[in-house]
Amino acid sequence: MNLKSIGSIAGLVLVVFSSTAQAQTYSAQCPIAGRYSVSGTNPNSSATYHGQATITSNGVGCYVKWAPPNNSEGSGSYVSGVLTVHFALGDYTGVVQYTHMANGTLSGTWWTDTAPNARGTETLYPISLAAPQ
Repeated sequence: MNLKSIGSIAGLVLVVFSSTAQAQTYSAQCPIAGRYSVSGTNPNSSATYHGQATITSNGVGCYVKWAPPNNSEGSGSYVSGVLTVHFALGDYTGVVQYTHMANGTLSGTWWTDTAPNARGTETLYPISLAAPQ
């Protein structure tokens, strides 16, 4: 897989889910659960990618599923307005870290475990959010 494909990693990281994916679930551990549109850039590139992501509660934190341009998923924690997710995309693993902005977007930076100093960016824009239960 080349870096262009990995760039979709952010898409992978955040290009979560199509409309037929898992239901959005809210919890105190994952108060940002919902469906998001994704826009990002690969490390060392100005080329952008787009997709969707779904964030759900997994009981102890948040589970993220990204969809087109590739399918990836990961789990992580939401603490003090920061979502940190460890993701997998094929043979690649990495981390994406998002800051929850006042307007509801999640502004993030991501990297792979094999190239931790090469950083991509990714922003998640809320489409629909899960309601508190």
